Amino acid sequence: MNKIIVAIWFFFCTQAFAVTTHFCDCGTGAAVGCVAGASGNAGTAASPKQTLANFSTAFASAAAGDQLLFCQGGAWDSWNFESVPTTSSLAAYVANPLVISSYSSPNFSSTAKPILNVAASGNGFSFRQNAGTRRGGVRISGLKLDGGFRGGNVGFNANWNVQNIVFENSTVTQMQQWGGCGSAFGFGYASHITFRNLDLSYSTGMGIGTSGGCEYVVIENNTLNYGAMGSMT
Repeated sequence: MNKIIVAIWFFFCTQAFAVTTHFCDCGTGAAVGCVAGASGNAGTAASPKQTLANFSTAFASAAAGDQLLFCQGGAWDSWNFESVPTTSSLAAYVANPLVISSYSSPNFSSTAKPILNVAASGNGFSFRQNAGTRRGGVRISGLKLDGGFRGGNVGFNANWNVQNIVFENSTVTQMQQWGGCGSAFGFGYASHITFRNLDLSYSTGMGIGTSGGCEYVVIENNTLNYGAMGSMT
């Protein structure tokens, strides 16, 4: 009984203190009328932050249950995000994950998925944990990752000792590789990685691939079009 009470108390406390940070920029492909945020803004829906640097800072301090939300109809150029949790946090809880998704801006009207224009040789979202304690608990949904055929880029990636990462309900297009997971000797392997309900098109290299091994990977209900070197490897 005491354990149940503690669990319920923990759940409601983490929910009560969860932080939501909003981001909006108006790069290539943004909706007509898009209103960009600013780095000095508070991070509310009406006063969002703007840049990749702002996002990286918020991610580094994020806790269980926090939300990092991109404006619908917004777009970001030269996107490249990689988390290495020895220097930035990837410690959200599996039962109460960090959520990266979208929101409807009160400053302009659009229902389009936020577009992250991924840089050449860049990553939409790449997570890796160096040797040590497994970290994880991130759910990403409702986004469009566009590689623009710029070469060498990857949509979603999870490597080296991370766990419980979910990529879902998003579009990934014109990439070198749509997504993957893997391991490296001495650094461990990715575990419990999910690719779900993704619209995947135009990969110039690998589709969804593994390198060195992953465990408990779920790949389900995805739509694949025009993948090179095989859709799944």
